[in-house]
Amino acid sequence: MATLAALILTVAAVAALSYETDADSATGISLDRSSVTIRAGDDVALVAAVTPSGCDDTVSWSSSNSLIVRVDQNGTLTPRAYGSAKITASVGGFSAVCDVTVDYAPMEISASSVSIIEGDSATVSVTVPDGYQSSRVVWRTSDSSVASVSGSGASASVRGAGIGQATVTAICGNLFKATCSVSVSEKPATIDTYTFFMKMDMDANLADVGDSGLTVEDLQIGFTL
Repeated sequence: MATLAALILTVAAVAALSYETDADSATGISLDRSSVTIRAGDDVALVAAVTPSGCDDTVSWSSSNSLIVRVDQNGTLTPRAYGSAKITASVGGFSAVCDVTVDYAPMEISASSVSIIEGDSATVSVTVPDGYQSSRVVWRTSDSSVASVSGSGASASVRGAGIGQATVTAICGNLFKATCSVSVSEKPATIDTYTFFMKMDMDANLADVGDSGLTVEDLQIGFTL
């Protein structure tokens, strides 16, 4: 009987231990947010909540595109390029997802708008963010038939190609962006001027000078128009 009693107690203890172990296993996971937008320089970390509260299983983190955003094993996000990706937190066969959008951070530009005449040019420059080289800056135009842009690095030349409106954009490291609105107006018409020298050696006294203010002597000496 003593042996049977001891066996029953052993089985009960094992069952209790098994129940306690199962009770501490993960039954679900959630994140503190389902979506977030971040930019270069932001310090953002996702927080995972595992149920039950006493569960100490390790949460694993992953990114669907580490070229867009990275995540470390503490849930801290690091933006790497403009775009979007999904961050997944997993534990014990359960997972939760956060949609992450990496937006451009602003970059300082010398002029937010310029007005130029068709055929003329203007120079626009940006302040390259710390930690980046000017060679990482790329310039674009929304309409090359209105405003063309040429140059590399921190400055570029914007030329008025045609009458209208366009936007010139500078992007650095695919994380920073600055824009400049360009207005191109019509080139004014030019008037050619000419100079004439007139002189009357003979019959100057017969000329009708009217109210021009000229005299016979002026006609004989000569004058410039």
